[in-house]
Amino acid sequence: MCRSKGHARILNCVESSLDKNQGMKGFQKFFAITDAKKGMKDMMKANPAAQGDFCRLVWKISDIPSMPMSLRRYFEILHDEVASLRDLENAVRHDQSLSARILRIANSSYYGFRGKISSLSRAMLLIGFEEAKRICLSYVLLDLSRDSHALDPHTREQLWKHAFAVGKAASLMAQKRPWLQRDEAYFLGLLHDLGKVILAVHFKDHFESIKELSLKSGVSFYAAEGAHGISHGRVGRWVGLKWGFPEIYLEVMEFHHAPEKSSLHKPAVTLIFLANALANSRWSPQLLEEEEIISHCGDLFISHEEWMEYGEQMARVWREVDVLWSTLN
Repeated sequence: MCRSKGHARILNCVESSLDKNQGMKGFQKFFAITDAKKGMKDMMKANPAAQGDFCRLVWKISDIPSMPMSLRRYFEILHDEVASLRDLENAVRHDQSLSARILRIANSSYYGFRGKISSLSRAMLLIGFEEAKRICLSYVLLDLSRDSHALDPHTREQLWKHAFAVGKAASLMAQKRPWLQRDEAYFLGLLHDLGKVILAVHFKDHFESIKELSLKSGVSFYAAEGAHGISHGRVGRWVGLKWGFPEIYLEVMEFHHAPEKSSLHKPAVTLIFLANALANSRWSPQLLEEEEIISHCGDLFISHEEWMEYGEQMARVWREVDVLWSTLN
């Protein structure tokens, strides 16, 4: 058990623990990066009393399972430039539950073919390749918490509806940003809070403690994390690294609350930061006019008029999110 005092001793404690575990080469490589050590020091300075807990949390991350095979299969298809709708359909056929949900979506009032689509091939053709990819990834990610007893239904719904909304908002903004494809923008938005989901499912005590602090003090979950000494962004990066995600996903998961800290993919991280603000504006409309938000809009050359248009479109986005949630569950 690690109960070190002082930043250097905590780092040594983590590193020595990692060195003893031969199955964590990815983490050894990650913690060798100077920036990772600096990030850990910054978080521990926020709450020295949490240093021991943080050390144990880092160690426990080794217990998180490998990327689910279904997620790996779809992730490969999603990032294969020559993959086709047929490739995706062949993968979906192996999952009866997902096949049934795609048929349900194709027969929903949203597409206007209620009760008329009876084959998976026709359903996917109707939905389209891009939307089918988004639905598949959304569904397999939901499995991360579907059978978990750690999450109450309300929290689970909140986490995933927010992820869907951020993904859709990011896709919306990517329409005018040629440097980022719409489907990748959606995937980045969908995965941006993976660290928070991992905290909620695998580290419930930490998650509940942060949530309680957030409610009592009237600050955001992210701000409450600073006082607790844990970051869902850092946890997301560790899990993404373990699962072999591309660097752009790691940066989005780690820095989506502070895009100025991103070094390699700042435009994409900034876009997800703004998509996050759009999703949260459902509960806090004043976010759309905050100085920090407007400043980051300027970083992506988003005019005030364009930004307000996105805000107006979020009502439709949330209706789509509600439909997607009810269909996938």
